[in-house]
Amino acid sequence: MEEKGELVKVGGQEPDAESCLRKEDGRLQERKADPKHQEYWRLNHDEQLRKMMIGEHKKPNKLEKRLIDLIQRENLPFKYVGNWESILGGKCPDFMSTDGKKLLIELLGNYWHIVKARESVEERVARFRVHGYKTLVLWEKEMDDERLIADRIQRFCDEN
Repeated sequence: MEEKGELVKVGGQEPDAESCLRKEDGRLQERKADPKHQEYWRLNHDEQLRKMMIGEHKKPNKLEKRLIDLIQRENLPFKYVGNWESILGGKCPDFMSTDGKKLLIELLGNYWHIVKARESVEERVARFRVHGYKTLVLWEKEMDDERLIADRIQRFCDEN
């Protein structure tokens, strides 16, 4: 007999508390997804994701602010879109070209993209490539040499 509060195995998998409903006897039972909700989310995934993330008021971090300043000083054709202004394949790039080219810049922090990475850099770049975008990857450790970064961005624009 199951103890009160124990999760009920449904479909051979352990459900988590967020995806369950509590039954009258105190046990948790997996929720059935509403097909209308699933279809709406499938059709409007990127827009719904953008709305949710805008609600979190994401702002540029210190590293992104440094790159924003560099881009403005050097008059490079990119703008910060990491506030969920633009979503490609469920992911939000950091910077997008403003001159009509399908170019992105991803500024990766050493901790979040090496230690805590949920996906590899290659997977992220491939996800954007599916939508026709070329991506320049810049790393936090490279940001100390602003001249090098500005030259890399300019060369990326010129070659694409």
